[in-house]
Amino acid sequence: MRAGATLFSILISTSPLTAEAQTLTQQAQCAAQAKANYAEFQAEWKQSPDMELVMSNYETHYNAKLQKCLMLLSMTTSDKRSHTLGETALLYDPYERRNYASYSWIDRKDAPVPIVCMLTPTHTETMYCKTRAEFDSYVANYMDQ
Repeated sequence: MRAGATLFSILISTSPLTAEAQTLTQQAQCAAQAKANYAEFQAEWKQSPDMELVMSNYETHYNAKLQKCLMLLSMTTSDKRSHTLGETALLYDPYERRNYASYSWIDRKDAPVPIVCMLTPTHTETMYCKTRAEFDSYVANYMDQ
């Protein structure tokens, strides 16, 4: 009887339902951590003497394959002196406080001008992109897993 109970507990602990419950817990923890980071981020931007935060939002995703919490932060800012609008998107790990990707551009009269399009899959590897489409494609690889 004891061997049967042990086998049953092993089957339960390795079942897909347990893994799914763990993932749901990790997603909830990820969402809570991202919300706290987002609040800190907004507080910092309110202190900026040169830039005004016009709009911002974020979405979270727990990447089970990488076992990483990720947040995609998007914001629109305005330069207080020139009233030039800018847009920034960051793929960020709110636990490690590490950027996986950054994209920024400023709005000029005739067309947006990219400032930064940087992809950092590892701490030592940095790649550069040229367009928002490249950035979005890279980010989708992290947010869809």
